[in-house]
Amino acid sequence: MPEKDIKLALPNLKRSDYSLESEDTPSYNCVAWAFSDTTARWDPALVTGYYWPRRVIRSLAADNFVAMFERIGGFMKCSNWKPEAGFEKIAVYADADGEFSHVARQKSNGMWTSKIGVLDDIDHSNPQVLEKDYGRISQFLKRPIEKTNA
Repeated sequence: MPEKDIKLALPNLKRSDYSLESEDTPSYNCVAWAFSDTTARWDPALVTGYYWPRRVIRSLAADNFVAMFERIGGFMKCSNWKPEAGFEKIAVYADADGEFSHVARQKSNGMWTSKIGVLDDIDHSNPQVLEKDYGRISQFLKRPIEKTNA
């Protein structure tokens, strides 16, 4: 998608705060992207083609998403977005009503990455640059980085 679509979706995000990292696609969303999944749209809505884990409440409450990341993803709550050796982090955003609005993931290089709806993936230097558009960060979470045998 043209960059103007990112500007429409995130009007408060400055161009200097992000870089485009992918082509637009409706194949996955920010929740899937938090799990590095590009094959499904993770959403509690009962819509054909959407995925939601079994035994997880279908609710838009940000707290429900936090619980889902803890239960399904092995994340644990933490207090900040700063890089921590051996861990990957996510930031869960909530709107003024406490409903989930977005999740961003920290990359191994310390940058943050976000899937913007059906638009592109972007990299940004910190998760706070998205708060004016998505709402406050309701919770940071972290989990150990899985080591692979190379």
